[in-house]
Amino acid sequence: MIVPFALILLTLLYVCAVAAIRIGLGRLKEGENTRQYSVSVVVAARNEERNIGRCLERLVSQDYPSDRYEVVVVDDRSEDGTGEIVKDFGRRYDHVRLVRVDDVPAGLSAKKYALSKGITASKGEILFVTDADCLPGRGWLSGMMRYFEPDVGMVAGYSPFQVGEGLSGSAVGVLEQVAAWGVNEGYSEAAFSGGAGSAGVSGVSMEPQGGMSSQRLGRRFFERLLAFEAMVTATMAAGSIGIGGGITCAARNLAYRREVFEQVGGFSKIEKARYGDDT
Repeated sequence: MIVPFALILLTLLYVCAVAAIRIGLGRLKEGENTRQYSVSVVVAARNEERNIGRCLERLVSQDYPSDRYEVVVVDDRSEDGTGEIVKDFGRRYDHVRLVRVDDVPAGLSAKKYALSKGITASKGEILFVTDADCLPGRGWLSGMMRYFEPDVGMVAGYSPFQVGEGLSGSAVGVLEQVAAWGVNEGYSEAAFSGGAGSAGVSGVSMEPQGGMSSQRLGRRFFERLLAFEAMVTATMAAGSIGIGGGITCAARNLAYRREVFEQVGGFSKIEKARYGDDT
């Protein structure tokens, strides 16, 4: 008798959760901000010479005014040509800068430490973070910035996985659509609002000519699972944002006000955890 009751209870909880997510998705709205805040895009990269160049090409090609944003790449102890590639971009583009991390204090999360160094070196009012293997669409910054209305402290974006031939050899993050949530004046407690809109689509899935080996098929199937997982997680994130209680987001497509980051003490409360740069 206990087992059937538990199954019924779990089913009811699942139905309620799905209904709540669906309601939340319906509450999302378009952003209306027109103010062009100064922006800093911070990218932590370690041994990313195969990807960082393509990522930077997308970042320097944004339709946001180039004098209103900078790109800060943190070379996190790379042993390949990552730093040299970033330096080359820096010579060609005044708004691209390199920060080097040679050592990480014992016990600290390497990525959060790298991001903290990049944020400290940056100047923008709005902080964007993404990963070196992501391909932002041309309208990524401007699309996300639409949601930074006065009462919004953080904006989360949808970044699906796509198969990227010649990039990382596996699924590649593509920054596509955005959903926003904010906190009320003073940024002390959640007062969520939402939005959804296109910020550009990048990346192409390439199918090889002829047949595919079993190993190739296995990898492609795994990548499809990653893409599905990313979509499900993004749906949960957007829906929960819509009902006023964001439960997750992805650090490869995330932005927040500098004052919010500083008010919560940056990553200090979770600096030893390997996770959490997107929570």
